[in-house]
Amino acid sequence: MKSSLFPTKSFAAAFLAGGLLLAPALHAAAALGAESPQALVERLRNAASKEDFGELAACLAPEARLEMAQGIWVGATMMIAMSSAMGDMAAGMGEAMDESEEGKANAAKAKAEAEAKFGVWKKRYDDTAKKHGLPTLESFEKVEGDPSTLLAKTDQVAVITDFGNLLTSFGEEQQGEKRPTKQIEGQLEGLKVDGDTAEGTLGSDPIKFVKIDGRWFIAELPQGGGGPPSEEEG
Repeated sequence: MKSSLFPTKSFAAAFLAGGLLLAPALHAAAALGAESPQALVERLRNAASKEDFGELAACLAPEARLEMAQGIWVGATMMIAMSSAMGDMAAGMGEAMDESEEGKANAAKAKAEAEAKFGVWKKRYDDTAKKHGLPTLESFEKVEGDPSTLLAKTDQVAVITDFGNLLTSFGEEQQGEKRPTKQIEGQLEGLKVDGDTAEGTLGSDPIKFVKIDGRWFIAELPQGGGGPPSEEEG
């Protein structure tokens, strides 16, 4: 089975499913992009081996980086917000299945524990959001218009790193274990450069590049396979 750390437009769904890996902070002095498409692929590969989503974000062209930031931010918002409702639902089902005094006490205890856990994650989310000038969890549903307009004013590499780290930690707590690292497989082949654009394949996936201010970037989030495996894939 082939897997990679590539974000795809379908890859956004994988992010929302909690497949993110730990993302160490990108060094502030590191330049974005790379001096050639080949060097960019190697930077991407190294980012995968180090589980560094900040470095991954640094390989993307501005529009793709903004799209990735939005996917991770919205994904973290949805998953953490939904955890509160899931806790209440589980407690309610427990009480319905056991209406004894002991059952009711256990359900109340489970609900209190779920609320306390949600409070911890809500604070972590809110602290991260405030750091980047984004709405808190409570305020998110009041956001009007396209969320990308808010993200456009942020450092998207830092947003991807911080919310990726948050979402990864949340997912690992829910699953009780660290997910295995997804690697980028295959070589860059069939590269064709045309001025400030280039395209080729990485493994079996097409990949497009764009040159901006002398540096090469991945032009868009790839369309094909390459995200973390789905539950069906195992």
